[in-house]
Amino acid sequence: MNNNKIAEKIEEGSTTLPGKTILVIDACLPQYDKDSGSNRMLHLLRMFKRLGYQVIFFPDNGKANEPYFTLLNGLGIEVIYRTGRSGTWKNALKQCLTRVDICWLSRPDLNEKYSYIFNINPKIKWIYDSLDLHYVRLGREANLLEDAHKRMKVQKQANTFEKLEMSLAKTADVTIAITATEEEELNRRGARNVKVVPNIHVSQAGSNTFAQREGIMFIGGFAHLPNVDAVIWLINEIMPVVWQALPGTKVYLVGSNPPPEVAALANELVIVTGYINDVSSYFNNSRLFVAPLRYGAGMKGKIGQALEYALPIVSTKIGTEGMNLQNGIHVLEANTVGALQQSILDLYTNEELWEKLQGNALSALKPLLYDHQEENVKEILSSLYKPYKVTIITVVQNAEATLQDLIDSVAKYKTPEVQFLVWDGQSTDRTLQILEQNSNVVDHYVSLPDSGIYDAVNKAIQLANGEFYLFMGADDLLSEGFRQMLPILKDVKTIYYGGVYKDSTRVSKPYSAYQLTKEHICHQAIIYPRAVFEKYTYDTRYQVFADYLLNLQCWTDPDFKQHYEDLIIAKFSAGGFSDIHQDVNFARDKEALFKQLLSPWDYLRYLRRKLGYGGLLSEVLGGLKPYTLPKKDSERLSIMFVNEDFTTNHQAINPHRTYEMIEMLCRLDYEVSFLTPYPYFQKFQLEKLQTLGVKFIEASLSPSSLEPFLDQVEIIWFLGYQNNPRLVKSIKKKRHIKSIFDVSGLPTPEERTLVLAKQSHVTITETPEWKAQLVNRNLFHVYQPDMASLKTMFNHLR
Repeated sequence: MNNNKIAEKIEEGSTTLPGKTILVIDACLPQYDKDSGSNRMLHLLRMFKRLGYQVIFFPDNGKANEPYFTLLNGLGIEVIYRTGRSGTWKNALKQCLTRVDICWLSRPDLNEKYSYIFNINPKIKWIYDSLDLHYVRLGREANLLEDAHKRMKVQKQANTFEKLEMSLAKTADVTIAITATEEEELNRRGARNVKVVPNIHVSQAGSNTFAQREGIMFIGGFAHLPNVDAVIWLINEIMPVVWQALPGTKVYLVGSNPPPEVAALANELVIVTGYINDVSSYFNNSRLFVAPLRYGAGMKGKIGQALEYALPIVSTKIGTEGMNLQNGIHVLEANTVGALQQSILDLYTNEELWEKLQGNALSALKPLLYDHQEENVKEILSSLYKPYKVTIITVVQNAEATLQDLIDSVAKYKTPEVQFLVWDGQSTDRTLQILEQNSNVVDHYVSLPDSGIYDAVNKAIQLANGEFYLFMGADDLLSEGFRQMLPILKDVKTIYYGGVYKDSTRVSKPYSAYQLTKEHICHQAIIYPRAVFEKYTYDTRYQVFADYLLNLQCWTDPDFKQHYEDLIIAKFSAGGFSDIHQDVNFARDKEALFKQLLSPWDYLRYLRRKLGYGGLLSEVLGGLKPYTLPKKDSERLSIMFVNEDFTTNHQAINPHRTYEMIEMLCRLDYEVSFLTPYPYFQKFQLEKLQTLGVKFIEASLSPSSLEPFLDQVEIIWFLGYQNNPRLVKSIKKKRHIKSIFDVSGLPTPEERTLVLAKQSHVTITETPEWKAQLVNRNLFHVYQPDMASLKTMFNHLR
């Protein structure tokens, strides 16, 4: 990137000052001349200043490297850096948080490291800039590795990043993807609010013609491993055939930090330049640019940089993904050695094709140009402070006595972001006249037949256009807490609630799912996101307590969070519909609904409160009914997992690893069941297992309890060392059954674990200490499972 271009843009001045401060955190000061991510970051910092924001930059490494520190200072950016005394720079970061409005955090690992910022100051808006999806890049790298151990190690990293990146994307106020392809992937996986900010470029094409140019160039920082892989592949496998047809053609490998394996490629035809301050001469004098990337993710800055200089490109699909470049129009795309060789030869020798691609470079670059992206970034930052629209929904019938008071209370807090919607059940008094007279407050009303309050509410929801809903009765009054709650609404998957005045009694407190077994929350205190009603409706079987059921569903659903504020949202009087009517259906079903929706632990707490300890024990023991596996009707391998407690990291068994193992086994078309004596599964865990087709069995861990299942099972997979040794002995009597003893995560064997290991057909471990103790025994290393190793193990067992 030409530094003069940056200076020119800054001199153009800034737009209207919004009076807000952005804290930007990245690994280091943006070294714009060494990698595309830093180049993009410098453009973003420049945009923030031009848009009028105060900018604070915090480099995670604490270094004020030159010339980058002086450049940021010249832009008016405050840099917090290490000054010599340990810890002072990080204390300075914490101290500045009181004046920060937005935090733009780059890279998933740094988002995890600095997430405490949003606990110190919850008002800070969180922007998670992914740069690229690390788990996609690492997964692609793993697929290329031939060494099984290295492949497993890299895949484990990919799995770790996948969990982290999806968690961040579901938590941050905005997640920044670098391509539309990655935006689509994040949205598909349930991310919260994804926007695209690609690499940012400035057109700076040279004037040299086809005939005035020679040589092939590649650019990329070699600290990034996909670049190392690409140039080794280019020189060792692609270029030999090209050199046969075009002898003497030089290849320029431009980029910082070339490792020994890249430096070793240098000869009279391969020039390894190392770091170059101004790369424009290479772009303006080379005939073509090549990007033979075999793995990676996100948008590749090298492709955009070649487009900046209008240098025609040969690239793999990995290199051009997410850029909407057309093969043969903007770029020549090839993905095999032979195809890449032919594309290089065609573009290097065909002047007409070369000029066609050069002429189309600017149109391809246009969406990535600075001015276009500045508007995009401006809109993203502005959207953080656009209030969500809230629809107040009221269902009425013959409510002339109280309706005007409700309307007057709503009028006090009416703004363009507050919609007031009324559903009238064909009133015969003055209700419709009152609604008509208050059309300045009531945005929309209808008068149609319905079959009860909750049927009317369900129908009214279909007419609402807010992102959040508040349900008010015709005899309720809106309070000041509603206005105070509006700026707090910031997550469309969170239910926000406060308190109410019931007559003169103040009712306001946080609720857990368990506490809902004691009492329900007044609907006037709750502001629901629209997403709740995209998943649920009010169950009209319950004419009084359908709202109670909805709250039970929401408080036990991992898709939704709850946020409590000690604010009075509304006032109402006793003697309303729910006070004077009984809900016979809900009273009948309440117990079953608790059992269905609550986590096993919360349900046990409820039973203990209701029955006492003696009654609880009787209820639990009486409820454990044996499950009979269906008769096998196929040749699919049948596997049963056995464990005492799967919900915690019990005896060093990682439940997430076990989930992954089960998922792979299901994908391999194996029949999988899971036996445990304790109903401690969390609801979401049960649902996930059942979604995979896993049969869940509650039974005690004894030979007699296990006996009914053994004829239908071929492999028993014991998790952890807490299982009864008698089980292993009894299983050995069934000659068709093989047993697996899984002690992954247990670093060293103990006497009791060795006994079980020696009785099992296979022991799974990840540590060498077991090998010395189990000489001539079958040991498998599948701590981070992959399908190939699992298939190998099962083939061995069979």
